Amino acid sequence: MPRLALTSLLLCAAACKAPAGVPDAGTPIDRGTDLRSAITTLFPEYRGAVLAAGRAQLTRTLSPATEKDLVVGNAAAAQNGFIGLPPTRKPFAMEHHFDGGTLVQELRLGLSPDELGRITAAPAALTSESMAHWFPKVAAPKTYEEFELELVWVAKDEARADFLVWQLVDGALNAGWKADLPTGWQRRRPDGGAGEVPRAFLVTVSNADLGARFEVERKAERARLRYVLTTFERR
Repeated sequence: MPRLALTSLLLCAAACKAPAGVPDAGTPIDRGTDLRSAITTLFPEYRGAVLAAGRAQLTRTLSPATEKDLVVGNAAAAQNGFIGLPPTRKPFAMEHHFDGGTLVQELRLGLSPDELGRITAAPAALTSESMAHWFPKVAAPKTYEEFELELVWVAKDEARADFLVWQLVDGALNAGWKADLPTGWQRRRPDGGAGEVPRAFLVTVSNADLGARFEVERKAERARLRYVLTTFERR
């Protein structure tokens, strides 16, 4: 993928919908993304690598909450067809956790390599907003929500893995994201070509303005990528 296209993708992947201007303290901020854009953000260049596994998750925190909210949430989920342990309505699984006055709702989606291929080719993408519609409504107020996508890929060799993780992180840094690069990371060779990266590392790349971050954990020809977008917060 051309570097300009990758840079543009990273700038707009979060589809931020914050209110105009600088929000006051406590101002609610909503953001959204879709699964296809998130996958493309983490895996912009797929030649020479195969996806091994993936998952998507939306997590919502509500507080102050009571045990009644937990009971109402579980009952509403069952009415919507989520049954079993964990409560499941394919392709989603949902769980509620209550602890110390805080209710946490989780909606998870497992992603096989075949499903990842169908998602990227589908005419309509699954959005974080559509995932949120599955959460049962309870009396407790929403205080925080985040979308998470995790992918694992395996490159054909270590040289290809070197380039793929370098391209992803360097493209993000060129688009204004921030990271403390690990020891041994070289952004550019003296001739201006792709730099060098360590054989094993963990790095977090973040963009506070977009409310997003992603982690890259690399071990030889394998990499685990985790993208997190804050879809609701108060500032």
